[in-house]
Parts: sequence; structure tokens; C-alpha cells
Amino acid sequence: MSASPVAVPRVSAYLGVSLDGFIAEADGGLGFLAPYQEAGTDYGYNAFMSTVDAVVMGRATFDVLRGFDVPWPFAERPVVVLTHRPLPATPPVPSTVSTHAGLLRPLLESLAASGVAHVYVDGGQVVRQALRDQLVDALTLSVVPEMLGQGRPLFGAEVPRSHWQLIGSESWASGLVQLRYGRRAVNQAS
Repeated sequence: MSASPVAVPRVSAYLGVSLDGFIAEADGGLGFLAPYQEAGTDYGYNAFMSTVDAVVMGRATFDVLRGFDVPWPFAERPVVVLTHRPLPATPPVPSTVSTHAGLLRPLLESLAASGVAHVYVDGGQVVRQALRDQLVDALTLSVVPEMLGQGRPLFGAEVPRSHWQLIGSESWASGLVQLRYGRRAVNQAS
């Protein structure tokens, strides 16, 4: 008799992406997203974050966020940074931030065991790893009408074929279109 898989929390990714599938410019910059932001509009981000219990992000994403001259965006929510390197001491790292140097699934199992029900994965490498391991349940893509030609891709060869159901979509005058998908079981794909 085989053991049943250990439970993991619901996992969501929420990303801005260019029309040609890049989540950052070649240098990691996000400036291509700025022209499409409308004042007073958060594109559902705050409502989404109100459902999130913990954040798992890559080291590069953590470093980019720390470089912004704004307060830490995750307040008291636990954040786990996937990294093999120690985090810089300056500026001080929020007490809610920890690190993990192993695989994503065991981390998610540990978070589930601690009561975490919904995890937001952020950062290209982490999202691709979660997609590769078929751990992502919901995918929100805010697509801007701009092609970068090169940059940091959302998807890569490591992401296997999978099936998704459109949950909702919305568009704004700026040309940004937000697509919300939920994972579909393979037997529902046909």
C-alpha cells in the first residue's frame, strides 16, 4: 500500500508579464510595467494578498524588493526566501523573513503542517520550479501590451505541459489585461 502524499497549501502566483512572456527586463528591471499602472488601481492585488498566509520568493526577488525605497510590503506575513546564501544584514531584514535552502515541496509541506493554507510564490525561478513540480493551483497574469524581445522569461523548458481553466479576466484602458487561471485536472482537459 503506497503512502498518500503529504498535504501542501494552496499555491498561487501573481505576476506582471510582457506580451511576449517576460516578467522582468534583461537586467531584472520592472520599468516596463510602470506605464500601465493606473493611479488608484491595484489590479486586485490587495484582495489577493488578504487571502495569503505566507510568501515564498526567490533570492533575486527578495534583493529587488529590498532595493525599493518603500516599507516592506508583506507586513507581519511570514516570508521564506529560497537561497543558499545568507541574507544581507543591512538594511535590517524583517523578523518575519526566514530562508530555506532545500526543495520547494518539503517547504510547502512544513508550512501546511504549521497551519498555512495559502502560499503566494513570487520570482521567476520559484514560480517555474512550482510549475515544474505541479504545485501551482492558481495563476494570475497581468499582461501589458508591450514586447520586450528579451528579458527574464516566465516560462521555460522545465515547465511541463499542464491544463488550466480561465477563472476570470479584466482589462483596463491602459491596455493591461489580467487573466486568472486555476489548474485543471488532466482528466478534465479533454
